[in-house]
Amino acid sequence: MPILESHRQLINDAILSLGIKPNICQQENNPNLWKLHRGTAQVIIVVQESTNHLEDKIPTISMMSPILQVPTDFEQTKSLHQFILESNHKLITESFSISNQWLILSTTYYLEDMRRQEIIQMLDALSYHAQSFIQIIGEKFDINKDS
Repeated sequence: MPILESHRQLINDAILSLGIKPNICQQENNPNLWKLHRGTAQVIIVVQESTNHLEDKIPTISMMSPILQVPTDFEQTKSLHQFILESNHKLITESFSISNQWLILSTTYYLEDMRRQEIIQMLDALSYHAQSFIQIIGEKFDINKDS
């Protein structure tokens, strides 16, 4: 689903207000996808049509940050999972998931009626927490992000 130009411009304006050039971040082959870095965190922004529990199609914005790749032979998997669950409970709008051995911190919200400042706050919060967790988990579990 191509997003409306007004949605694209809203996201580009939010990215630009943070001092990041949106034309560098937006993916040429997918106008609904942006990739950028804030500090040590990579942030991927995706706009898509999602289906809610009533089967309505709703435009949403998701922001994801890959925290680290969990080694397949990681001996502390149970402890890491416990840490993730406890951290999920403490986060307000962000949450952890694991996909293809990657620990991902993400946040999703309805795109309709969002303002630029709300997108900036989503991006700020996600990148702040991602940078913190990259360091905390790396130190606590002795995992290198590039493992």
